[in-house]
Amino acid sequence: VKDSVSDCNRNITPQMTFGMESLLLGLDRRLPQLEEDVVMLEEENDGELYGVLSLYVIENELTEIKQLMDQLQSTSHKHKQLIEDITQKLEEVKDEMEELEQFDTLQVVKKQQTNQRLKRDLDQCRNNGLHPIPQPTQPKSSCPFGRFLNISEPRVFTAGEYPGSYKYGAWGR
Repeated sequence: VKDSVSDCNRNITPQMTFGMESLLLGLDRRLPQLEEDVVMLEEENDGELYGVLSLYVIENELTEIKQLMDQLQSTSHKHKQLIEDITQKLEEVKDEMEELEQFDTLQVVKKQQTNQRLKRDLDQCRNNGLHPIPQPTQPKSSCPFGRFLNISEPRVFTAGEYPGSYKYGAWGR
């Protein structure tokens, strides 16, 4: 598959793509010009030398347009064949990988896929400007029971003979 992809990269280069685009652009410009030449020939046909020369010009343009179309067709056919071959090979490799994943008892592949997914998500977050919100940390305090909660008034409890029997200590209310 790697060799096929390398062949594809060698055969379909940016220069070739640019060449195809220039052929298409040339074809787009020549077709309207050919139509104008045919209309002009129909309007000004005198049946003599000018008409014959115009027909030769139109015939030459048609020949060049046909050559352009043949080049485009052969190039696109080659590219289509390369794409079909690589697609088929990739499907075969995908099937082999799925078979091999069944024998992966340590689930290494699944862990790698999870790691790749997490890295991709992290990159997306970084690129989109989304930053994870840091969790609030507890302020450092000297109280061993944590921070104070719901302090409305002081309470005094004293341990006596009957602890907890009087609400305000040993005196009662």
